[in-house]
Amino acid sequence: MSRALIVNPDPTSRLAASLLLESLGFEVLTAGMGAEALGHLFRGGVDLVLLDGRAEEGDPFALIGTMASFSARNRACILFTTPAGSAATVNEALEAGADDYLIGAFGRDVLAFKLAQAASRGLLRSDPSVIYHLRKTG
Repeated sequence: MSRALIVNPDPTSRLAASLLLESLGFEVLTAGMGAEALGHLFRGGVDLVLLDGRAEEGDPFALIGTMASFSARNRACILFTTPAGSAATVNEALEAGADDYLIGAFGRDVLAFKLAQAASRGLLRSDPSVIYHLRKTG
């Protein structure tokens, strides 16, 4: 089973994202802040990171850079999420190493579309059950 890590300081948002990802066939881990997230990531087996821009008090872009440089071979696909992002914020996240982004509230269809794009570009390692759910949605 493919594994996703949700990094978001808000418990309600973590739960909502967990339910969306589980409906798409992912096993889900959660973290409120960067240090906890890095612990999960370093233990391995994470295919996707859904990282909220508010998850790191100091510099979320440094956290993205750390995650992206962790291991080029085993690196998870990083989707940066922000409730209201400017073009400059999104650009900075992508330059730091995020693979894609989501702005504002998003539902299952938008998330599935972004994940299908990542899988088609070879950025998301996923097992057949996840691919099935992504195709079924799209």
